[in-house]
Order: sequence, then structure tokens, then C-alpha cells
Amino acid sequence: MNIEAMIEQATSGRYLPVGSSAEADCVLGFSFGYRVEDGRITPGISNSQIADFAKKYSLPKIFQFEIADAYAEQEPVERISENRSGGYLDTYEVALQARDLMTKKGYKQAILLAHPYHIPRASAICSKAGIEHSIPPGLEVIQFDPLSAQDWTQSSAHWNAKEPGVIRRSKELGYI
Repeated sequence: MNIEAMIEQATSGRYLPVGSSAEADCVLGFSFGYRVEDGRITPGISNSQIADFAKKYSLPKIFQFEIADAYAEQEPVERISENRSGGYLDTYEVALQARDLMTKKGYKQAILLAHPYHIPRASAICSKAGIEHSIPPGLEVIQFDPLSAQDWTQSSAHWNAKEPGVIRRSKELGYI
């Protein structure tokens, strides 16, 4: 997908479902914002909705920590919670750690879950990182969180002001 088409999808929330979930052997979830309550990070609306969406799949889960915290099932969840080099835990770093976990566990294909506005970049980064994945329909139910500590995940207007530049920068860095 070219950059302008990716930006169009990422600023409209109209992403394209890809592949078949039936071929997947794990679920990979990228968080979208978080809240800070009483000095600690909590999942917030978006991540709780991604966790709820994931419950429909009886497959092993690999989640960024905000989703893992919202996921209340008893099954084990692989949790990605910090950047290995100590920096900000961004989409690229989550994808690299997920790829390593998938390799270690012998997983071949993931069902990719993320906020619908985040899916285009998350998918492109996963593809570049060598993660085979499908993208299910229905992620439009995941909302922005007006109380997110990350202002760019509070509304489509905030997201749309930032995401085109993030996509272009990701291209420059070779992440997509």
C-alpha cells in the first residue's frame, strides 16, 4: 500500500480486512492510549474494547501491556511491557518483540487487533517485520478514549493531526 492510501485509511478508520482468521495460530494486540488513575497506568476504553474483541478467539494471545491488563480471562497472555532499549514502547518495538515471541513459540500467523485508525500502520510495520497476519472485520467498534493520557488517542481530530507525520517518519526509518 502506498503512503497516501495508508494515510487515508489511518485518518478515516476505514481499514481493509485482510486474510482469514482461520489460518492464524495466535492473536496480536497493539494498544491505543491508556489512562493514568491515582498515579498508575490503566487500560482505558480503547484497550478494554480491544481485549473484549480478542475474547472471540480461542488462540494464544500476545498483547501490549495495556490490553493485557484489560484482558480478564484465565488463560496465559504473552505481555509486551517495555522497550528493550529503554525508550518509548512504540508500534515498531511491539512488533519486533511480538515477532520474536512468535518465533520462540512456533507461531506462524497472527490475527492483528488494534484501533481501526491504527491498523494501517500496525499492519504495515508487522509486514515489514516479517509477521504474517490477518486483519478481521469489525474493529470499528473500538472507540477513541477522551480521557487517554496520550492526547493523540483521545479523538479522531487529535489522531489525524499526528498520524500522517508518524506514517511518513515510519517510512523514512524503514519501519514500513
